[in-house]
Amino acid sequence: MRANGQSAGAKVSVLLAIFEFPMLIAGYRSIIDGELDLHVVGAVPEREALIDTIGRVHPDVVVIECQPFTTPGSGTFEGIEQIRQSAPSVRILALECR
Repeated sequence: MRANGQSAGAKVSVLLAIFEFPMLIAGYRSIIDGELDLHVVGAVPEREALIDTIGRVHPDVVVIECQPFTTPGSGTFEGIEQIRQSAPSVRILALECR
């Protein structure tokens, strides 16, 4: 068993929460799925679908984009808090934005 409770042969499931950047989604999916112990279980098409998608696919990790503070309606921190509240065992990787 791994430290997170997964068996040794199980892959870590990754959900991509990257909005408005299909090339990034394709790139991350290719890299992650190329690893023996990782697997992309889906990509969230829009921020409003994030929590429903997490509940449906039960990822181990969510990779979420960090929108700049100057972006109107930027909800990065709100999204992270929603993930923490709805799925506290999910690990979160927030991408830096500049």
